[in-house]
Amino acid sequence: VNEAAQKHLIRPGADLDMLLESGEDEYNTFTQGCLCLTVTIFGASYRASVIKSGDCDLFILHGESDTQIEAALNAYALAAMNLRGPMSKLSLALEKILPLVSQLENEELAESIGRLNQGFYQLHRIIANMADAKEYSNGFAPNLEQTNVTSLVADIFEQVCSLLQSAQYHLQLTNLSKPLFCLVDRGILQRAIYNMIANALKFSDPQDSIQVTLRHTGSRLYLTVQNQNKYPRNFYGDYFGCFLREPGLEDPRNGVGLGMIIIQAAARAHGGAALMEQDPDGNMRQTMFLQIRQTTSTEVHSPILLPDYAGDMDHAMLELVDSLPHQCYAPKVE
Repeated sequence: VNEAAQKHLIRPGADLDMLLESGEDEYNTFTQGCLCLTVTIFGASYRASVIKSGDCDLFILHGESDTQIEAALNAYALAAMNLRGPMSKLSLALEKILPLVSQLENEELAESIGRLNQGFYQLHRIIANMADAKEYSNGFAPNLEQTNVTSLVADIFEQVCSLLQSAQYHLQLTNLSKPLFCLVDRGILQRAIYNMIANALKFSDPQDSIQVTLRHTGSRLYLTVQNQNKYPRNFYGDYFGCFLREPGLEDPRNGVGLGMIIIQAAARAHGGAALMEQDPDGNMRQTMFLQIRQTTSTEVHSPILLPDYAGDMDHAMLELVDSLPHQCYAPKVE
């Protein structure tokens, strides 16, 4: 036995709750799926994906110094940086073309331009995720603001329902019964919620029902998005690390997987965890757990203006682009 190494090992039978930086309650209650939380081992913080495997819990740890993740996210960020130039040229061209097509009264041309514009939105979303994933994965300083979370979720739901009218998806919202003000980073939280809804839409069929639920228990908020379809099969396992997989023939709905980094980053920034699981009927269910933080301060602060990853695009149209019909992106013919 290497006695010198013993102090660097977790003692068999040690209480895992002492290692959990976030997600303690969720870890103690979840029974299946993939739970993303934060653990602290010998003073170092790690993002961990926990997978139920028979009688064991498998912890997959990813630290800030994880060379595989760092190399992958650096490559994504470098690619995103070099793609912004060509994307700027496409953006300028579309700005000129869209108004002209509106005046030509040519429905067929407008439909083609709609498909082109939708593709531009899809590229913009992928590049934005590639550019931001490293910062979110390594942990970032959230910009916490006093926010009515009940109203925030209701506004997002209203925007999504308005866009999905033509796509024939059915969304239902069960919101809090009264306003709840707490400190949240509106930007990352909105982006995470849109990603959760986008995941549900991609693996749902038109006419399917998608349930969005926000509930409040003690000092925690639980935001759940549930649809009527099964897990993507190749994502059983570390769902939150799927962006590290090898390229291959697969369901194109799977995407790159960087949106899952945004969801777990939002949960982590609010002292919580994220869970991907199947309900008893086999349906896909995503849950984000958030610690409620409140302040009694009466100080007034000027809002901090941060760069908007969406540019001048509508956030809902950008995040749901893979599920919306191309007509949503077509110019209106006069």
